[in-house]
Amino acid sequence: MLKEVNQVKGSVLISRHLFVFFFLFKLFLFDIIIMIIGLVIFMNNRAQALVEFVLITPIIVLLVLSVVDFGNIYLNKMKLESTLNDVVLLYENKEYDDINSLVNSNDYVVSYNQQSNLTEINLSKKIKINTPFLNIILGNDYSINCKRVIYNE
Repeated sequence: MLKEVNQVKGSVLISRHLFVFFFLFKLFLFDIIIMIIGLVIFMNNRAQALVEFVLITPIIVLLVLSVVDFGNIYLNKMKLESTLNDVVLLYENKEYDDINSLVNSNDYVVSYNQQSNLTEINLSKKIKINTPFLNIILGNDYSINCKRVIYNE
């Protein structure tokens, strides 16, 4: 019984190996045929493709770096919103020392504008832009601002 099980496992293993071998051979053969056809058709266009690649690469790199910088701005904006929610709760509970420690630990700038029965709390932070040319458009230090208005009872 044990020999039969081993023979079944062995035959399954061999059939898997043959399948993988034929699949890879077929894939490899297909790649070689495509490569030969491409060389025959596009043999004269190698220099053109190289020039296009050289011209497009800096633009693609700048786009990727810009996406990273905008992601950093968005992440810091969400952190600022979350911190502002905490500051509002601390302000309503009159825990001003905790507000100052929270704001100073994260390099935020907080300002209060009190009117008759409303208080406006502004929280801001400056973010450095790393992408070349994007820092010219947005400014080297991009300022993020959030504000909440609280009704004073």
